[in-house]
Amino acid sequence: MLVEECARFGMDALSSVARPVLGRSRERAVVLSVGDTKVLTRVQIVTDKTQFGTRRWFACPSCAHRRRFLHLVDGRVGCRGCLGLIYREQSWPDSRLRRDVLRPALRMWRRAMRQVRQPPGR
Repeated sequence: MLVEECARFGMDALSSVARPVLGRSRERAVVLSVGDTKVLTRVQIVTDKTQFGTRRWFACPSCAHRRRFLHLVDGRVGCRGCLGLIYREQSWPDSRLRRDVLRPALRMWRRAMRQVRQPPGR
């Protein structure tokens, strides 16, 4: 399934009541909402102190890694890796062609153009 086809929840999907105090990480029952989609789930919210303040992260319910976004697929909430989601570009049939053929050809062309532009004697 594609990331673009499922609901994605960020920290802005939380109410201010669900946000944790700095330095604490707790599992909370929260309502995640994006548009018409609302999900009641237990999510751990982790905070990090940065140079410009604090940064809040979700801890994925499946793998416990810090994630900026969680996704909803078939009633399950998790990160992109745990739910097996990929981006549209990763599923295009020509992505291997672009990676294996077109990029090296473009590099060779750029090298050739640099050599052509160099003045004689260098």
